[in-house]
Amino acid sequence: MSDSTELTLTKARQSGFWSLIRSTPISLFGALVLINIIYPTLDNFMFMIFYMLTFGSNMVFKIIAKCIYTFLDTDYIPFIGQGTRPSGAHSCSSFISSPLMHATSFGMPSGHSQLAWFFAVYACLNIIYNYKCNYQNHFNIEWTKNKLILSCILLILLATIISYSRVNIEGCHTTGQVVVGGLIGIVIALIAFCIKTMLFNLT
Repeated sequence: MSDSTELTLTKARQSGFWSLIRSTPISLFGALVLINIIYPTLDNFMFMIFYMLTFGSNMVFKIIAKCIYTFLDTDYIPFIGQGTRPSGAHSCSSFISSPLMHATSFGMPSGHSQLAWFFAVYACLNIIYNYKCNYQNHFNIEWTKNKLILSCILLILLATIISYSRVNIEGCHTTGQVVVGGLIGIVIALIAFCIKTMLFNLT
């Protein structure tokens, strides 16, 4: 493994746009905290709690994945892909470290992708739910079909850009790690939304 002094950042990784995309695990959480401070509702609180659980669960999934790859004595599983991060992966957290440091955590699954797809899918389900129930939200947004479609497209686009960046801009994950992370995020979002609607129906 190369010494950290030999590591360099590409121009793309230094750009403001991709730096913003890299910081989304923290910035999205910050947005949820701010929303809960301004509009402290049970709905918003549950969104934040589910997001935090998704964040924490990625560490668990990484441990499980590493155990599976180690047990099989391989770094490649068909249809899933490589377990460890790509060669030379460094500075893979939400912010660039100084000095630059090699990534030490397991690559499978991608945490950024898992969080991004959880956030996008859960938010879309909330929007659709509010639209169908004609729910008057605290943002005074009257959900129309066009607004619903546009909002969901933008959320899915954000998750796609985040996933793309982890492979092609940051070089911190393989395509398989991003896909698996995204699928886990989607499944968690579906389960979380089902829990939320069941609790809301009981109240």
